[in-house]
Amino acid sequence: MIVVEAAAQAIPAQTAAGVLAKLRMAAWYVKAEPAATDDADEIFIETVTSYWIPHSVTAWCVTVENDLYVAADYADKKRWVANVARNPNVRLKIKDKVYEQKLVPVTDATTIASIDSGFVRKYEYEEEEADEDMTVGYWRVVERD
Repeated sequence: MIVVEAAAQAIPAQTAAGVLAKLRMAAWYVKAEPAATDDADEIFIETVTSYWIPHSVTAWCVTVENDLYVAADYADKKRWVANVARNPNVRLKIKDKVYEQKLVPVTDATTIASIDSGFVRKYEYEEEEADEDMTVGYWRVVERD
């Protein structure tokens, strides 16, 4: 297995390598770094598979009312979504920092509408009807317990 050095600790190469940030979620929105996620088109989400191997994917993210959200289209077909359902603790790599966080599913229709509007604004695409076969999943990023 190939290993890389990050933050003075050896980690497998398929993990989200970077400087491990020990910052609270609120620190993402302070004046010193107001657009930590607004400037990032994609972030890395690292989950853990059922056989304990880290699995990283890229995802779009959006901030709505100071909460960070991620989404997945065709969520019922994505392995990382199944990993999160089994273990919601994730690592997010945003720019060069890695945040140990937790993903909480969002099911409230009003919140989902706000998240969708945020994605439309951030990624400048036209909102359209979802494909009948497409299941979209939404998660709010929170601090780990």
